Amino acid sequence: MKVCKLAGCGFPVSGFSGYCEPHKRRNRRHGHPEQTPVGAHELEPFRKRARARIKKNRDNPTWNILCARWEALIEIAKAEETRYLTGAPHNRFAAEAWFEVVKIGANSSSMEVIEVALAVYLLQVENPRRFKSDNAFGAQLARRVRTLAPTSVGSYYDHETRKAKSVYRDARPKTTVILARILQDTFGVAGLTVAHLERHEMNKLRNEKQTLHDALGELV
Repeated sequence: MKVCKLAGCGFPVSGFSGYCEPHKRRNRRHGHPEQTPVGAHELEPFRKRARARIKKNRDNPTWNILCARWEALIEIAKAEETRYLTGAPHNRFAAEAWFEVVKIGANSSSMEVIEVALAVYLLQVENPRRFKSDNAFGAQLARRVRTLAPTSVGSYYDHETRKAKSVYRDARPKTTVILARILQDTFGVAGLTVAHLERHEMNKLRNEKQTLHDALGELV
């Protein structure tokens, strides 16, 4: 019997994937067999920091440029949607990715999209081990931005807790890859710049605290 090729997993493989069923499913959903999803609660502190950075630099043209780039993407996506509906030849997964952009644009502001994208980059720079691969990072970026559109989130009633719970509706893996590429091309440079700036300021503050601590220790 062939077992899952992931080190330490002894479960039998599922189909021709080389992974067991749980790792195969995780690989499809999250871009890597060991990647776990980044939830809203985990991302919220990074969203707050991104929001604070934007507020601190309110007059900086970066945000207007990013908004314009995102709004231009929405227009491209709408044109692609119209082209698809006329029956023109298309790539199925690319078309689905553009449809996702249209849905996100219809249900959230440009600044919300920017904030979430920056937050994911902040998380990556601050905790790079959180993402198991570049594909996993892209999948989580696309996943978090997609949740801004209510059509990407469903709900069900949990009879044990007697509460309604939200559930994320996955896009197809190839669609997710294309959507991630679109988002990275649009926000990647800004995301990395803001993330490294945040890290530099945190390191500076940490060093200042250490210098103060050392100086206090030398008082006589």
